Amino acid sequence: MLVNLLIVVALIDPAIKPDIFAYARPSLGTHVVSMLNASIPGEEPRVQKDYRKDYRLYHTAMQGFVGLTLYSWLVPTALNLEDKTAAVTGLWTPVFWAGGQYIMAKASGRVRLSQVLMAGAGAYNGLAHGSMFAPTSEYDDRPKATWGLTFSLMENIGNFYLARATNPTPGVTIRFILQGLNGYAQGAALADIVNSRDGNNVMAMHSIISGYGSYFGSLAVQDTWTTAGDAIFEYVSSNVLGTSLFLLFSSEKDYNPRAAATSFLIGNYAGYAAGLVLSHERDISLGGALVTLVAPCLLNGLILGTLILTDASPETSMHVMGVLLPVTVYGMYYILSNKTEIGTGGES
Repeated sequence: MLVNLLIVVALIDPAIKPDIFAYARPSLGTHVVSMLNASIPGEEPRVQKDYRKDYRLYHTAMQGFVGLTLYSWLVPTALNLEDKTAAVTGLWTPVFWAGGQYIMAKASGRVRLSQVLMAGAGAYNGLAHGSMFAPTSEYDDRPKATWGLTFSLMENIGNFYLARATNPTPGVTIRFILQGLNGYAQGAALADIVNSRDGNNVMAMHSIISGYGSYFGSLAVQDTWTTAGDAIFEYVSSNVLGTSLFLLFSSEKDYNPRAAATSFLIGNYAGYAAGLVLSHERDISLGGALVTLVAPCLLNGLILGTLILTDASPETSMHVMGVLLPVTVYGMYYILSNKTEIGTGGES
């Protein structure tokens, strides 16, 4: 009722109208807050407080999810707890972890979206990194759990404060997360090329280098133009071109693992470089980037179904997909993106 009255008054009284529509691109929430805080003639305006920029509760929710899915079983396993003690510890850990994270976030001041995302990604990536670095034991899961828990905590909390200190844009944040994931594929290919006996260590190390390397590289060049859509397409570009070269240079008859891995790695690096160049010159929306992310999967199904109907050989199928994948994805990118001037990737 009050909101409706304010809308009517705003449309009639020109003294109030400018205060209500002071924002360039207001959302529904901004309209409501602005109308409730509108200046009344003869009175001092109320101070507006923007709660939307503090992601403290998002961080608490994210860490609660991390506690439920990771630490609830990692902590009892790493401490070698059994029976009732293990059950109680597993049930209590998420509660105390989420509460502690809320207190930590409150003490650190305003929490940015980049802190929420990087901390959450660090928790899961840290588990993978630690588990890969851990000494192998056929009958004991404690080494992997202990290493995984240690790395998860380090990367979780470390990323939270790293994002606070550097304040990356959303685009740089998403690039950090996705290139960390891309590093696993690059590391697996590199392990095949050097014929490493411990591919897990190579994969984990390459993931760390790829993620943090792209992050600090972005900060070094003061990247403010990369959007979340750009970062997603960089990931798509690297994997599409890597997969394409892998398919083109792989042969069912004379399969060479080292040659196949080399072609994938070269294509992956080249695709990432192409994505960086394109993201600097063009802009793609988040929705457009997600379309290019899903498109290769849909295209694979379409091509494979057609080739099955035509009774094409597996080698022919691989070569056809190797050609059509990049053509389709990069063609879609140019259709869905626009040339843009260097702007800002937004505040996180």
